[in-house]
Formats: sequence, structure tokens, C-alpha cells
Amino acid sequence: MELPPATAMPSQSPGHQIPDALITDILFRLPLSPCTVRFRCLSKSWCDFLSNPSFIAKTLSSSASPPNHQFLFEWIERTENRSVRFHSWHPSDTPERIQLPFDPAKPRRPDVRFAGCCNGLLCLIQWDGKQDDPIVWNPATSETKIVPPSPFERRSDCSSGATGFGFDPESSDYKIVRPLYIESCCFRSLYFLEIYSLRNDTWTKLDDFPSLSSGNIPQCRMGKLYWWRLSGERTLVFDSFDVGSREAFGKVEVPCPNSEKEYSTPACLLNEESMVAVFPDYNGYEDSDEDDDEFEGRRERRSSSWEIWVMLEYWVPESWTKLYVVTSPASMTIEYCAGISRNLRFFFAAFASDLMNEKRYYDGDYSLVTFELETGKFSKVAGIQGTRFEVVTNYVPSQVSLHN
Repeated sequence: MELPPATAMPSQSPGHQIPDALITDILFRLPLSPCTVRFRCLSKSWCDFLSNPSFIAKTLSSSASPPNHQFLFEWIERTENRSVRFHSWHPSDTPERIQLPFDPAKPRRPDVRFAGCCNGLLCLIQWDGKQDDPIVWNPATSETKIVPPSPFERRSDCSSGATGFGFDPESSDYKIVRPLYIESCCFRSLYFLEIYSLRNDTWTKLDDFPSLSSGNIPQCRMGKLYWWRLSGERTLVFDSFDVGSREAFGKVEVPCPNSEKEYSTPACLLNEESMVAVFPDYNGYEDSDEDDDEFEGRRERRSSSWEIWVMLEYWVPESWTKLYVVTSPASMTIEYCAGISRNLRFFFAAFASDLMNEKRYYDGDYSLVTFELETGKFSKVAGIQGTRFEVVTNYVPSQVSLHN
């Protein structure tokens, strides 16, 4: 792929000429690191070349191998004190704590939610108790974009659903999609969308659209955001929104892989060619201890096993294939699936079985563990403890600029 003349290879000293094609190939193959990011500072020509969208697009397309790099969100809640921690983690390393790009004008301990990850950009939602403010962040380059507030007035009885972050390949634009709804006993629920364009730095609004599932973080696949939910314990419903110029809605209903089982909403990973789902199996679940007055009503039913399925062909029920049944080992009890990586590493929140009847369990003494399909073994992620987790499993470092 040839780059535009305006972004030709950086000039070289006479007598030290290296073929441009060789330099380009080397730069494409280099893993992104603080060192490669600093190459932009060598000269204006280097900066123009490395910031060129064509160069960045090719580096993204060349990242064919599944990423091993994950980001871990960890919530710590102790009575009225609460905090959010963020770690960078590679399977061969100890998690490294990273400072989140908070807006200094906001409270020191706001609630932070993850809205999505595309091409190395993360979208975080900062909640200060009154409004949710999106932040777009490139951890590799440390660039941050604090998204301006929406100009549209919002009624006091308006609630927000699960915000999504998607990429439109046709316009090379990144968009934040915020579902909002108003529910009333006097009239049908009203739904509308607020859409932010990173390229244009503007908000637009769509009125009166179909309801979207709100129980999960939507995922972007081929220019569409997908929300999903379980309908009637037997059918998976995927609501979609095209983030491109069409801005069209869609809905797909897919039967669960085993019609004889009672499932709840699974954790899903939408890859390019197939979908992976982790279903909690509540057949033969562990019931709560109703005789415990202190904790009565605080413990929900618990799955005894977790089924890993893959849909080899999108929206074709006959292509469901069971990969594995995960059973909690004697030393721990799995609470929920916190994430799935593209190389099929599964993240679960778990707690030690001997804490089952202790108050520490209700205070959030969960550990984060990984499960490997090849070995069938669990491994604890050292130093991660909290009330709930989210794992960003599709992160690939990139030089995508938030200001270009």
C-alpha cells in the first residue's frame, strides 16, 4: 500500500540511504511502545508519516494475531467509600496499575463505566451523580478527549441505558451511542439516542426508536453496535444499530443452544466470523441459605457450571457448537464471567469457598481468575480484588490520534 506523497518516508542523511519500502516494513512490524510513539518527535516528516491515517490503518490491519494484552477494571466498595482501579495486564506479567484520565473538574471518586474499545481507543463513562460524561482515551499515546456535554435537554425522569462505542469504517469516524428512555404508567415508554461523532466533535439525536437491551456493554462488529438480552430463558435477542450514515436499527433472535436448559443472559464475544458465548447453567444450581437472617435476600441463585458455546456461523442456530463445560473447583466458587478474549481466555469473578458464610463475601472479596481451554485449569490474577470486574479483552495498542 502506497502512502500519499504528502506523507512520504522521512528524509535520510546522504550516504545512509535505506530503501523506503524496508523502513516502512520495519515500522509496520514494530510493536507499539513508548519508544515508537516518540518517533513522532524526531522531525516533522516523521510525525506526518506516523500520524498518517493510511499508515495507522495498515498497522491495525496487520495486527492479525489475537491480543494478549488486557485492561482490567476493578471496583472497590467498602461501606460509603468506593473507588475504581484500572490495571494493564499481560498473562506473563503482574498487573500494572494505571491512572485513569479523569477530568480534574470532576469529583475525585466518580463512578466510571466502560463503554467499548475500538482500534486501541477506549471509551469510559464518568458519572458524578448528576450526568454521565464520556471520555475517549488512547492508553498507548496517552491522548485523551473529554467529550463535550450533549446540547439536548434531558427530563428529570430520563434514564440512560448501556452506552456503546463504535467505529464506522466508511467515514473512519468513531461514535458514542447513548440510549435514553423515559418510562411512565400513563404512556408507552419513549426511547431516543444521542450520538457523538469524534470526527465532527458534535452530538446528534434520534427520536422514537425501538428499545435496546441494557444489561451488557455493547460490542461493535463490522460497523454495527450490538446489545443482547435473553428472552424467555430460551431465546437470545440481539439489538443492533448501524453507526454509519444509515443509522439503521436491527434485531435478530437466535434460539439458545440447548432448548431443554434454563439459562440466563450469557457473556458474549462477537468476533469477525463467529460468536463465543458463556452460559450460566442454573440446572441444579446452589440455592441461597434462607435461614440466614443477616444475609437474607442478598444472595442470588448460583450456577453450578458454565457452558462455553461457539456459533460458527452468525445467526444460524444449527451452527452452535459446545466447546467446554466449566465447573468450579472445590477451592472456589465462580460468580460470573467478566470477559472473553479473542484467543479464548476466559475471565471469571470468583471467591474462596470457605468465605461462603462470611460477611467478607458480601463486602466484595472477589478474586479475578482466568480459565484456559487448552489446559482446563484456573489461574488467579495476582493483586486483583474487588466487588465487580470488567475486562477489556479486545485491546490492541495503536497510534490512532484523537486530534487528527
